[in-house]
Amino acid sequence: MSLHITPEMCEAMYGFLLTTPPFRSWYRQKKLPSSDEVAFHVIASKLIRGDHELTPEGETIIRISAGLVETVSELHATMAHEMIHTYLAVACPGDRAAHGWRFWRAASCVCRHHMLSEKAF
Repeated sequence: MSLHITPEMCEAMYGFLLTTPPFRSWYRQKKLPSSDEVAFHVIASKLIRGDHELTPEGETIIRISAGLVETVSELHATMAHEMIHTYLAVACPGDRAAHGWRFWRAASCVCRHHMLSEKAF
């Protein structure tokens, strides 16, 4: 049986991750918004687990796919992945490489702290 992902679950996972390294320091540096400053959406995509968007108006949107994210551990990993993108959008606004060296450097740190597989990440 798969987990029925809701926007509230996404917000709670984001809020939890903000209390853990390295997200906590990025949040304290004002490189990640608080959970109440992010719009969380659940989508039905079978192509992507999640995505993030920083709109021209400065709104942060994180979308998680209920079609592919079916467990709490998958929600944890997917949210962490999207939070790295959110962090880099603020910390390195000119960097357009979605999964470039900055992403993988941050991902390595996140995976080490959260015991996540970089290959699956």
